[in-house]
Amino acid sequence: KGIKPVFWCTLAFAAFAFYHAGRGFAFSQLELSEISPFYVMMLFFLPVGLFVLASYMVSEINNGEGTFKKMYAGMSYAMIPFICIAPVLTLLSHVLTLSESFLISFGMGFCVVWSGVLVLLAIKEIHNYEPGQVAMNVLLALFLMSVIIFVGSIIGMFWDTVLDTLSAFGKEVLYRVTG
Repeated sequence: KGIKPVFWCTLAFAAFAFYHAGRGFAFSQLELSEISPFYVMMLFFLPVGLFVLASYMVSEINNGEGTFKKMYAGMSYAMIPFICIAPVLTLLSHVLTLSESFLISFGMGFCVVWSGVLVLLAIKEIHNYEPGQVAMNVLLALFLMSVIIFVGSIIGMFWDTVLDTLSAFGKEVLYRVTG
């Protein structure tokens, strides 16, 4: 029946992690020991997951025909150019010099543009949209992503304040009880 989207998404994450952590010393200022696996996971899964969620939510409002599962599958398949090219660029970064960095930049730009075109085509085909509707879906999804990030930041700051207050309150009660 075909390879599952989870496989492509996992492979895309592996290619991203390899590119992020495995570039040659001329192209990366970080040591491997300084790179947090959680940070790399957040760099990959947060934008991808937020875009899939936001695009699906926008399409639900705008009479899109696709499901969340189809949106996830479309996004997973759209990452195939990155899966194919990023490991090659990572290996090239070990033999190229900074004066040849154009090749790495061009290759990564090509990956991003190709994957972006595939995402647009996936949205068009999954939801049976016209090109103008695809553009509106993407713009609204990007706006919704920024709203989700903003609200998440506010909730995170609020939650941090609540925890600090509860901790101070607990310490004060413990101090008063034990003398």
